[in-house]
Amino acid sequence: MKKVLLIASIILFLPAPLQAQWTFDKPKEEKPLPNPYKVNLKRDIAVGAALQVLERMDFALNDQASKVREGKLITEKKVFIKGYNAQNQLKHFADVPASEVRNWTRGRVEITVTVEPIDPNNSQIAVAADFEGYVQDALGSEWVKTPSKGILEDEILRAILERLDRSPSPVKK
Repeated sequence: MKKVLLIASIILFLPAPLQAQWTFDKPKEEKPLPNPYKVNLKRDIAVGAALQVLERMDFALNDQASKVREGKLITEKKVFIKGYNAQNQLKHFADVPASEVRNWTRGRVEITVTVEPIDPNNSQIAVAADFEGYVQDALGSEWVKTPSKGILEDEILRAILERLDRSPSPVKK
């Protein structure tokens, strides 16, 4: 009887620790889309979708610098973070120089979307982001350019493609 009880307890309680050790693959992260990105649409349609996405993301278009008819959209510089978390948010989107220990107090970004025609029915969409961090120290304050990691560009490109109801088809190089 003791053997039966021992076997039953092993069968009942052994799966719990084993199950705790099981790990399933976490979802694979999507790779960034190629930038520029080819779409099977006329330039005007792609430009319209890009304008809608930028407006939805609260980016104001710089009317003086943009050339909408030519497919070049440039936004006003937008402050996206202020205060204590500015450095962390800036590091998320841009490569902040590690050698420079500075007091980053703000981060801003300017987006450029370029839609170029490949042929009458195909276009390619390129998205670029220029990040800047605002630094205050004993010598004064200034905006310092920081190179983008491509995260925001990929988000905007995906939003444009979603708006166009298109699935990704990379540009062949």
